[in-house]
Amino acid sequence: YLVEQHLRIGLLRGPAGCGKTLLLGRLAGELDPHAHVCAKISLLGLGLEELLLHLAMGLGLNPRLDAPVIELWRHIFDRLNEHRRQQWTTVVLLDDVHTAVPEVLAAVSRLAEHDPALDARLTVVLAADERHVGRLGERLLTRCALRVDVERWNTEDTLELLHFALESVRLEGELESSSPSDFFTPAAAEKLHELSGGIPRRVGQLAQWSLLAGAGLGLEQVDEETVGAAAEELGV
Repeated sequence: YLVEQHLRIGLLRGPAGCGKTLLLGRLAGELDPHAHVCAKISLLGLGLEELLLHLAMGLGLNPRLDAPVIELWRHIFDRLNEHRRQQWTTVVLLDDVHTAVPEVLAAVSRLAEHDPALDARLTVVLAADERHVGRLGERLLTRCALRVDVERWNTEDTLELLHFALESVRLEGELESSSPSDFFTPAAAEKLHELSGGIPRRVGQLAQWSLLAGAGLGLEQVDEETVGAAAEELGV
């Protein structure tokens, strides 16, 4: 929606491990490369010069590694103006925005405020941890045209992931069944969802550790106690 409507800024927010990075990657993969130029960058640990270098390269430029900031900005804006003339849409996907230092956030604002006309065809999508969205600052947050909240999973979602993961292993010829109930007792599956907090990354980690622990104990099914012990080992 953001890209098709040529809206300038969108915010994707949710807890750590909920799949924001995966969603950005899916968006990048679904954009038509004949009509869009897409740069996907994680801001984790980046300084201003590194951000501009990554952005320039993501836009198809070949900047000098020692190029000064003013030169990098000029090349980036020239490329954006070139895309506008050619009626290409530029999409910049920025992950881990809540970790960015102030000068990097200021650069993101400067990028997003470049040529505010709709036919500029520039969309910037920000992904941030829901607990630290305030770090983005009022300047960016008030300009967001759309906010997407990535929700935590419910119990059915957790069971669906377990089934999907087990089915993948079954197709490789290593299992006869892909039903979660063949590997986890109902109480264990509920405990796994409860302790993971419905966070996809934690669900996967805790399920894997629980299965390993159950195999080590020689269990036919992982029980609630085994899930709890695995959670303690993971520090969940």
